[in-house]
Amino acid sequence: MEKVTGHTNLFRRGATYYFRARVPLDIIETYGQSEEKFSLKTKDRGEAITRVREAAHNVECKFKAHRNDLERSKRPALTTITTEQLTHIHDVYYHYLLDEHDDVRLDGLVDGQGQTRMIEGMSDLAAVNSELQKGNFPSRRYDEHCEDVVLLQEAIRNDHKRGRIGDFYKDETAEVLSWDSVGIKIDENSIAFKQVGLKLQEAAIRAYESIEKRNEGRLVDTPAIPQVVASESLMDSNVPLLSEVMEEWIKDKSRTDWKAKTIIAHRVGVGVFIDMCGDRPFNNYAKADARAFKDALLGLPKNWKRRKEFKGMNIQQAAEKAVSLGIPPMSPNNAKKLLQFVSSLWRWLLGNYDELDRNIFDGIVIRVSDSKRRKRSPFTLDELNTIFNSPIYTGCASKSRWRISGDCCMKDTAKYWAPFISLYSGARVGEILQLDVSDIKEEGGIHYFDINKDDGKNLKTDSSERIAPIHQTLIDAGFLALVAARKAKVYPVSTSWT
Repeated sequence: MEKVTGHTNLFRRGATYYFRARVPLDIIETYGQSEEKFSLKTKDRGEAITRVREAAHNVECKFKAHRNDLERSKRPALTTITTEQLTHIHDVYYHYLLDEHDDVRLDGLVDGQGQTRMIEGMSDLAAVNSELQKGNFPSRRYDEHCEDVVLLQEAIRNDHKRGRIGDFYKDETAEVLSWDSVGIKIDENSIAFKQVGLKLQEAAIRAYESIEKRNEGRLVDTPAIPQVVASESLMDSNVPLLSEVMEEWIKDKSRTDWKAKTIIAHRVGVGVFIDMCGDRPFNNYAKADARAFKDALLGLPKNWKRRKEFKGMNIQQAAEKAVSLGIPPMSPNNAKKLLQFVSSLWRWLLGNYDELDRNIFDGIVIRVSDSKRRKRSPFTLDELNTIFNSPIYTGCASKSRWRISGDCCMKDTAKYWAPFISLYSGARVGEILQLDVSDIKEEGGIHYFDINKDDGKNLKTDSSERIAPIHQTLIDAGFLALVAARKAKVYPVSTSWT
C-alpha cells in the first residue's frame, strides 16, 4: 500500500484508494487495534479525495467517542439523577423516536396486501410488547403500521403504569445513557437507573402519540436535537466532596462538645449515606437522595453489616432484600437517630458554605409515636434487690473475682460506689467515675456533688453541669470517709471501675 498526495490519510493499493490512520497514542492501549484502515471503494482520485475527507471526520469522531467512553468509565457510577437530566434524556429519546419514524416514512408505506403479520393472533400483550420493541415489523403496509403503533403504545403504557421496566428498557436505558448527547454513568442497581427507564417509556408514549397523529395526516414536526446538558459537571465541580467536608464538620464539632463516641456515631451515619448515594460534591445532592435514604433506613434490619446475607450491599440494597426476606427493620428510634446525624451535617454546611442554599433534609423526618417510642423504665424493686445483694455488696472472693461470694470487701472501689451513688443521686455512671475530691463540697452543713466539666471532664450536654446533694444513706455508708482518704480523684483508676 503506497501513500499518495491529496490527503494525509489517503493511500492506494493497486488502482483502489484506501483510508489509513494511526490510532492516537493516548487511546491505543484500549482501542483494540493500532490503526483504522479500510477501502474507499473507488479508483477515481477526485472521488477518493472527497471520500477520504468524510472518512477522516468520521474516524476522528470515533476516536473522540472512545476517549469519552474511557473518561466515563473512570468516573464513579451515580446513584441519583436530577430533574434537569431526566428531562434532557426524555427530550433526546423523543427526538430519536420521531427521527426514526421520519426514516420509515421516507422508505414509504404501501397500501394493499403485505406479508402475514408476525403479531397477528397474539393475545399475550407481553409477547406483543417483546416482539414490537425488538423492532420486528415485517410488514410495511400502512394499515398494519398504524395498528403496530397502537399496540406498541398500549404495551408500553401497560408497563409504565405498573412502574415496570422489562429487559428491553433496561438495555435501552444502558444504551441511551452511553450516547454522547447524554453521557451519564449510573449504577444499574440504583433507583436512578429505573427512573431513567421510566422516563424513556414516558418519552416513547408521547412519541407514539405524535406518530398516531402523523398517521392520521396531522402535521407533527420532529424537534431539534436537544442541546447537551452538562450532566457530568458535578464531577468537575470545585466544591469539596461530602466525605471531605464531613471531616471538617467533625473537627469543628470536636472543638466544643463532641467526644470520641459521638464522633464515631456521626461518622458512621454519614458514611452509610455516602455508601448509598455516592461521594459527590456536597451541593450535588437533592431532596430525592434524602427521601431515598429515609426509605432505606425504614427497611434496614439491625446489625445488617454483620449479617452474611447482606454482604457487599449498600443500605438501599440491604433494605430491599430484608423486605423481600421478611426480616424486621431496626427500631424506629435507631433509624431516626441515623437520619438526624446526616441532617445535622447539612445544617452545618448551610451555615458554613455559600455553595449550598437549602437543607435537603428539611421536612424529611422519621416520626416515632408515643406507643412505639422506647422509654427508659426504672429498675423494679426485685432488680434493685438483685444488684445490691450481689457479692460486690455482701462480700466476694477477690477484687478480680467479684461475681463469686467470699470475704473480700469492695467498699473502696468504684464497682461498689458507682451504682450506690447513682441510686441516691440520679447521676450517670460516667459522671460519678470522673469525680474529683474537690467536687465533693459542703455548704451550710449540706454535702453535695459538684458535677462539672472542669479539668477536661466530659458530660453528655452542657446542661448536665449541676449540683446534687449527697444522700444521708451514702454518708452513713462511709462515702465521705472514702473521699477524705483520697488525694485527687475519688476513683483513681475510674475506667476499670476499681
